[in-house]
Amino acid sequence: MHGGRLIQSRPPFVSRGGARLLGGVSGESQRATGRRHAAFGVRWFFRPTWCYTFTPISDGEGLASGVVPRIPPPNPTARLLFARSRPINEQNTNTEEQGGGAGSVFVVILGIVVILAAVMLFMNVDSKGTDEGAKPEGGTTVAATAPASTEPATTEPATTEPAATEPAATGGDSKEEMEVLELDLPNPVFAGTPQKIPAGVRIDKKRHGKERPPYFVPKGLNLKNVADGKAVTSSDANPIIGSLDLVTDGDKEALDGRYVELAPGKQWLQIDLGKEQEIWVIMLWHNHLDPRVYKDVVVQISNDPEFKDGVTTVFNNDHDNSSGFGVGEDYEYFEHAEGELIPVKGKMARYVRCWSNGSTADDQNHYTEVEVFAKTGG
Repeated sequence: MHGGRLIQSRPPFVSRGGARLLGGVSGESQRATGRRHAAFGVRWFFRPTWCYTFTPISDGEGLASGVVPRIPPPNPTARLLFARSRPINEQNTNTEEQGGGAGSVFVVILGIVVILAAVMLFMNVDSKGTDEGAKPEGGTTVAATAPASTEPATTEPATTEPAATEPAATGGDSKEEMEVLELDLPNPVFAGTPQKIPAGVRIDKKRHGKERPPYFVPKGLNLKNVADGKAVTSSDANPIIGSLDLVTDGDKEALDGRYVELAPGKQWLQIDLGKEQEIWVIMLWHNHLDPRVYKDVVVQISNDPEFKDGVTTVFNNDHDNSSGFGVGEDYEYFEHAEGELIPVKGKMARYVRCWSNGSTADDQNHYTEVEVFAKTGG
């Protein structure tokens, strides 16, 4: 007995006749009390184990209708969250039942809002820390700059290929004393040159796929093709196709019947100019129906018809000396309507001999035309 009120401790749950009562309170009041506590407390976050001292409170009509927890919340925060328990009477039971569900939803929403706010605050603080790390002392923000590249800039090598090939002039090197050699070229039957170079073929990559520039010779030489109509002999006395006179007939078009075909392997043909000539340029066309490469092309001049004495080699692209004339320094080339221009630069000779050893297309040796430009005036 305390202050006229009966203080009595009971276990929180008592079973009477199969019904579960909270501290001797009716089941209806128990549920109302539970909803009230959920609406204002969420007590389990702050005190996992509760000890109650229940005080039955009489409402004048019999058994007590409420319980009062005698243990206060454990901290000030909890005190703010918890509403003080008060006696429950029959008149406010319906009101508690109606408001309990809404209160529970409110608490859940409030908790979610608090958690989201905490997460956003944490992220904001973390980003501020990152930004602060990018600032130098004094608080001045420095714009981020990419590190300077240490890789050297790629530069294109300067080309050393002249715009036009100019042999040394007899009277001087002045361009005013030079003139372009006019050439009568056949019609091309294909355009361009192959991008894929056959294995073992040594091509001048600076010239590959480009038109030949104009060729300059000294003025006043009055150069003419002195091989036109001249006699032709060969290592193959009986050509497979055509006749040897086709080589100096002036027809250099890439058509069937316009070229002579010699036997496979290493072969030569020879032109007799009739007398010793001051030779400046030799033009050579093999079969240029397609862009093939002829092997071991060697061009020699001499005054000896047997080419045993006084032989001068003016062109040699035999890079492995398979023909026996030494390792050549000239490049191999794809056949084209332009032909191959071979500078001779005024050397004296009567005979011109051309060697070959098959091509990338087949083992035969073909010649369409050979022109020899020699001085005729001055």
